Amino acid sequence: MSINALRCTEVLASATQPARYRCNVRNTARAAFGRKAPKGVLERSAAVNEELLLFFYKVDLGTRLQRALNLEQYDAAQEFRKKISEVEDAMHRQQDEKKKGHVSSQAEVTDNTATGLQLRSELQRAIEEERYQDAASLRDRLSEVEASSLAAQASLATLSIVEYEFRLGQQVVHTEDSWRGVVCGFDPMCCESDSWVKETKADAMARGLKQPFYQVLVDARDSGSYDVAYVAEERLLIRDDSEQATSEASKEVEHPYTYLLFFGQDSKGDYIPTRNLREKYSIDRWDDEDEEEEEVDEEEDDGSGGDDKND
Repeated sequence: MSINALRCTEVLASATQPARYRCNVRNTARAAFGRKAPKGVLERSAAVNEELLLFFYKVDLGTRLQRALNLEQYDAAQEFRKKISEVEDAMHRQQDEKKKGHVSSQAEVTDNTATGLQLRSELQRAIEEERYQDAASLRDRLSEVEASSLAAQASLATLSIVEYEFRLGQQVVHTEDSWRGVVCGFDPMCCESDSWVKETKADAMARGLKQPFYQVLVDARDSGSYDVAYVAEERLLIRDDSEQATSEASKEVEHPYTYLLFFGQDSKGDYIPTRNLREKYSIDRWDDEDEEEEEVDEEEDDGSGGDDKND
């Protein structure tokens, strides 16, 4: 665990939360990520865990800042602002690391454009000077550069119009290992390290690394510990308890981070993201269609009931 993650853990542990819950957060960050993972959670990710800890740290500091301002404790507020700035810098560095794949594609497009312009100029000069053999060679090179540029542009376009199969708060099941969890984040493509990719064999999947990857809180009852996983879209399915007589407790995901990222559960058992989590991913509030239909039905029943009484 990095220094940033440890600092976040200590702050969260001392936050204004019940003592039992503070202990859970501290133990989750320290114990779960300080020992070898159970075999069932191959895609566990320390990088995603650190990203979540930084997110928690920033939210907590924002709450403390607002409290200090309300109490007119301006010196304390200034210190909180400095700490928030430090956390945001760390979050930006982390995002820059994640976007390396996107940046490399953009850089490839830019380089190919410049190379293409230069080759066109040289090709025109060769034709004017009647150096036809050189012109043929330049034309072949230009075709290769243009093909490479088109491929890079297509890759960038794909990343900009990604459609995610799963949403924040949705409960999912791992297709191979069958553990359950809840989605708490996502990326348009794999943003993990080369060593993580090699260890998890993520590059050997049918859809490869350029598919959506999801941050998932793993149910401790399935994994034996509080794990955070980073899972490819093709390895997840929507959890469906409709055919089972499941209790309310069994529909929950046992993981302490759920209390920091979600308000609770909707009628289907999926989790409701907090405003801070929705803003992180620029996601609008999602309304439970079943609850809306129930409200409409109740209103219609009330109306019809009133008509019967009048009759």
